[in-house]
Parts: sequence; C-alpha cells; structure tokens
Amino acid sequence: MERLNGWVQLVRERGPRWAALYGAHRLASRVTNRLESSVIEVEKAAFITGADTLSSSFHTREENARIWDAYDWSGGGEEWTRHAEHRGLDPTRWKRRLIDEVMKPHVSGVVLEIGPGAGRWSVELVELARELVVADISETCLQECRQRLGERVRFHLITDGSLSFLDNDSVDSVWSYDVFVHINPADIETYLTEIARVLVPGGVAVIHHSGEYSEDDDTELSFRSHMTAPFFAHLVGNAGLELMSQDRDRPHKLGDVISVFRKPWAWYPQNAPTDTLLAR
Repeated sequence: MERLNGWVQLVRERGPRWAALYGAHRLASRVTNRLESSVIEVEKAAFITGADTLSSSFHTREENARIWDAYDWSGGGEEWTRHAEHRGLDPTRWKRRLIDEVMKPHVSGVVLEIGPGAGRWSVELVELARELVVADISETCLQECRQRLGERVRFHLITDGSLSFLDNDSVDSVWSYDVFVHINPADIETYLTEIARVLVPGGVAVIHHSGEYSEDDDTELSFRSHMTAPFFAHLVGNAGLELMSQDRDRPHKLGDVISVFRKPWAWYPQNAPTDTLLAR
C-alpha cells in the first residue's frame, strides 16, 4: 500500500507520462539485468571466452588500470591481509602460512609476479628468487614497488595484456595473489597463454582467482570477476598447462581459489600442429 501511494504521489507531481516511462524503464532494467546474469552463467558453465562475451565487458584492463592508478596505496596492500579476519583467521598467521605452505614450495629461480600492488608479496618473493620480475598494468603500482624494492627487481608495465617483454622459456615460477580475482575470463585466457610461453618446461605458476560464492551479489560487492574453479582449470588445459591443485581453504576470502599448475616437460605450444612437439 505504501508503494502504491508513492506511485500515486509521483504521478501527481511529475505527470502520468513521466511515471509510465519511468516504470517501463525500471522494468526493462530488471529484465536486462536478469538476462545479463543468465548469459554470464551460461558463459561460465560452458567455458565461453572472447571479446564479444558479456563477462569480458567487466573487469577490463582499462577499468582496472584506472582503479589501481588512483588507489591510495599508503596501507601497502595489507588492508586485504586483514580481510582474513572474515574467515575467523589471524591475518598475520594466515599470511605466514600462505608464504610457508604455498609460496616457498613452488617459487624459486627467475620469478614473475603479475600485479604486485604495493609489493606486499614482492618483499617475500625477492628473498626467494634468483631474479624477480614484477609486472603490472598500473604505473602507480610499479612506482610504489620501485620505492620499496629498489634496484633488486626488474619492472615492466603491461600495456596490451601480454608478457611480450619476456622471452620464451625465461621464467621458472609465476606468482599472483589478489589480482586475477579482478581479471575477466577473456584476459585470463590471454595471460595463461602467455604464462605457458614464458615458463620454462617444468616451471610452476601459483594464481589466486575468483570462484563460487554463497550469495549472487557477492561477486559484485567483492569486485570479483566471473570465473570458477572448473572454468579456470579448463583455460589452464587449453593453454597446454597441467593443473596440479586447486585450493579453496587457503585464500583469505571464502569462495576464492588458489590454482597451482605447471608447464609440462614436453610441451605442445597452443595452436601448433599436433605433430610438433617441443621436447626438452
């Protein structure tokens, strides 16, 4: 009754034509949003990627660059470490466990970190790596890391979504945490293809990405991209990489996933003829 009275008041104040058009607009928006959600769910379930997918219109490189270039990095990125409290975890212990149980067993040699932010993981990686390469779409983030890490690290700005600044078979390990949760499936596919190219045979990547969440709107509220564990596993396989594990227990946010995968010792490059085998 209260809603009806509200509409009557709007009709009186703004006229029936405005009220009718406004009501139609709200209804059309609801239908469009539901259709959009349904299309994205089909894309996720069927592992559909590409520039013309709805999921690729969210979390674009341009949008992410604007956000993280303008972000206040005075907290060093540790504000997200504190989010472990939402899972009932002590943030300091959670971070140390992730380093000891995930980072250290898989990261060594020449290490590529994608999306360092202000360097909260970089300071750990630089101690494990023979050489650390840091790459980000945000010049602000690279500047933060330069100030924090100095000359011990190679820095690269990602301008086209590729890792073209790296040679084939030049990286032993890849690390990325709290980054791929904000990257859409089409761009994730590109990154995985590039990771397959730059990893040495036997090289390992550790990527934290979005997964399944308890509430429909949690994806948007947490600024999570439209990705799932099976979808990510499919893209890993398509890139010619081998999935080793998918961990749902160690991420700081319930629903997120940490995928660990490697480049096979005998690797078929993507789109190569089936009789072409690069054996090492």
